[in-house]
Amino acid sequence: MRSSRIAAEISKNFGITNDTAKKRISRVKPPVYKFPIQLLPKGETFLYLEKDRNSDRFWEGMIRDLREAGSIYGIAIDGLLSRGGVVQISSFGVISGSPEVQKNQIPFLRVLENLIEASLVKKSEIGELGECISLNQNIFPVMSIPEFRAQIVAENLILDAFREWVRNLGFASFNLVE
Repeated sequence: MRSSRIAAEISKNFGITNDTAKKRISRVKPPVYKFPIQLLPKGETFLYLEKDRNSDRFWEGMIRDLREAGSIYGIAIDGLLSRGGVVQISSFGVISGSPEVQKNQIPFLRVLENLIEASLVKKSEIGELGECISLNQNIFPVMSIPEFRAQIVAENLILDAFREWVRNLGFASFNLVE
């Protein structure tokens, strides 16, 4: 669980201040470990027991805490889940909610690198679709490659029809619709 929740429980159960509880958490020793990759905002850490590492309980707790903390990594994972667990790399910036470059924001390439390093996603080449990002199949449900191809074809058909509709109604310059 994330460090702020543990600090709140320690301060409530032992009658100490939240700052004292945070200081104790900063000095944890085995069998309690800190997740090595910073995925939570505001300097929070994800703590876990050695026996739980890579278990369902570990991953469920991490995903829960990423969502609760409003972490951009939780948003990116939810974006991938909403797309069946697989997207082309060109779409990752959009579905992750991360900008390419914006002051005080984490760029989507760094989000991607950290998620790969945390073993939550992987990058792979999928034939004619090119480089794609997919969720770790050991943790999340992921659609099959034929399903993904069918989804891309359907999306492209819908987008082409929408482009044509926008052009025909004069909502945009004919040659500028992308």
